[in-house]
This record gives sequence, C-alpha cells and structure tokens, in this order.
Amino acid sequence: MQQPPHRAALAAALMMCLASAGSAQDLIGIASDGVYTIDPVTGATGVSISQYYLDGATDTAEPDVVYARLDALDLLARIDLVAGTVEPISSMSLPPRDLAHDHARGLLYGTDGLALQAIAVPSGIVTVVGTFSASGGPWAPSPNGVLALGYDNGRDRLLGTDGSHLWAIDPLSGACSWIGYHGVPGIQDLHVDAATDRIYAVTAPQSELYELDPDTAEATRIAPLLDGPFTGLASTGSRTTGTSYCVATPNSTGTAAVTEVYSPGVVSSQHLLVATRDLPPGQPCLMMASLAPGWVGGFLGSEGNLCLLGNVASFQSQLAWAGPDGRVLQDLDLTAFPTRPLPTAVQPGDQWHFQAWYRDQGRSGPTTNFSQPIALLMQ
Repeated sequence: MQQPPHRAALAAALMMCLASAGSAQDLIGIASDGVYTIDPVTGATGVSISQYYLDGATDTAEPDVVYARLDALDLLARIDLVAGTVEPISSMSLPPRDLAHDHARGLLYGTDGLALQAIAVPSGIVTVVGTFSASGGPWAPSPNGVLALGYDNGRDRLLGTDGSHLWAIDPLSGACSWIGYHGVPGIQDLHVDAATDRIYAVTAPQSELYELDPDTAEATRIAPLLDGPFTGLASTGSRTTGTSYCVATPNSTGTAAVTEVYSPGVVSSQHLLVATRDLPPGQPCLMMASLAPGWVGGFLGSEGNLCLLGNVASFQSQLAWAGPDGRVLQDLDLTAFPTRPLPTAVQPGDQWHFQAWYRDQGRSGPTTNFSQPIALLMQ
C-alpha cells in the first residue's frame, strides 16, 4: 500500500484535523442539593444545577450528559449539563447506591453494596449480576461491601472500592480481584478520566478529592472541597480520545461510519478497545492500523478513502459483523499488531492511526467503504 508521490501531495492537501483530545476534563460532583463543578487541580467548586435529592453519578455516552439517581423516588435521571436540566428516565426496582458506565459498550452498572447490578437504559430494569466475592490478593471485600464504582476504559475494567481497598470487578460475575490498599475512608464514588487515565475519588462526610494510582491504589490527596458532601463524581466533555482526520464517505445509512477509542492508549494494559459506529447493520467490518496517515481515494474500487500508509496492520482474525445498532467493538492486542512479515509491538510514544473497512450496499449494488479514522498517541 505504498503511496505515489502525487498522491502523497494530495493527501497533505486533503488531511484535516476535525477533533482532538484535550487535557484532564473538569469534574462534576453530585450532592443532595444539586450538581457542582469541581476543578481537578485545585478542588475549587461551583454550583452548576440546583436540584434536590440527587445521589450517585456517572458519565454517559453523550458529551456533557451524566446519569444520577433521584434518591427520594429511586428514579434513574439524565442530567444535561449544558441545558441545565434533570430528566427522570425510569424507576429502578433495585435502587443502586452508585453507578458506573462502560463507554465503549454503552453498559450501565450499579452497586447496592453487596451485589453488582446491570441497569438497562432507558427502562431502568435492574438485574443482579452477582454478589461481590474476593479473587486473589490477601484481602476480601469488607462486610459493608463495594460502595463505589467507576469504569476504567483505558484498561477495560470495572473498578470498585469497599472503603480501604481498590478492586477490579468482573462485570459478568461480580468477582473482585485485589489491586491495592488506599486507606481513604468514606469514598463515595470513583471516576476515571478518559483523557489522562487518572482515577479520582471523592469522600464524605469530609468532602475531599483524591487521586488513586491505577496500579497500586496508592492515594494522593488533591484538595478539600468547600461544597458537598458529594455522593457522585462524573465529568464533562467528550468521552472519546484521539484525533479524527481525513474524509469519510457516507454509506447506505446516510451517514459516514466513525472509528473511535475511549482510552488514552495505555501500552502497559496490553490491549485497546476500538469502536466503529454508524455501520450498515449486518455488514462485515475489518479494523486496520498503521503508523503513517495517508489518503488513497477509491482504493480498490471502494466508495470511500483509505487513510493509512506504510505497513498496514490488518486484524483479519477479528473480522466482525455490525449489529442492529450499526456498531462493532474490537479488542486489539497491543503486543502484536498483525503487520508483515512480523507482528509489531506498540510502544509508548507511537502514534497509530485506526480505520475500519466494511461492506455496504450502494446504489448500484454491493460495494465497500471506509470509516472516519482516528489517530492516537500511545502512552
């Protein structure tokens, strides 16, 4: 897939930056009397939305939208941070104490302390996944159970704390694997920032903001918070990372497919979840990646543009078919990208470019297309 000189010049003219990941996002704290902004550096707080009886919080798939619980009625609520509205979605028969959201899969979890819950949106139906139980390490969850949840999309793991320890939780069973001791009493919620991979924690009744080490759980106190106490922690802004580039052609759905990541690209995690959305349902999708961006219009007769150059990794063993929602999620092994003649191990500091090839039904018959690609600087 080497690109001729004239196409390289054309690529330089057509490549355009559409969006980029920022630094750490501002945090959102949920208290019983409303929503507050929290500066993750200084701990400074400010009132954002006044609304009584809010409890727990987590991000959603939408920027500037979070979920919380209306405590008085056990309702799942959708909070639009831009519009300043709190919209009850549905009643929850088994009300959770805290919430966590897996951005890549769009799954919502809850905890009542003793058991992990799966929460359907928008119905609010709560299903018990399993009771929390220890798996490995010298500790077991305290009798009070797992009180706070957060989803670490960079390492693709559900996190929880019982008040003294940080646990990685199996989202299919509730089994808990010990990460480390943090020793911070009163943690009410965990939040993992997608842009920086930092784990934040908020405590009550002493309203304080902490950062937890993702590998050891060691806690660093950031600042006391003037407002609160807070029972939930979430963030503003985009849930995705990386930089979109190149030009994508709309498919039979009327929109262009888009490839996204929900992680800063942590090489030590050894894998990366890459999602492609707005695909034609039921069509095969192949993920590709390269260190070099490029542009080849109508590659091999496709309706779309190939935006990769050089030694392109083709993840043929992970060919997937889009579901009814037009979405495919692929878990890529960072230790062995399938380049030729030998696999390539991703290194910190590498900038990889990801794009999906897929089949479609065009106006004149079967065709192929390419997604809007994403560039990600690995850490």
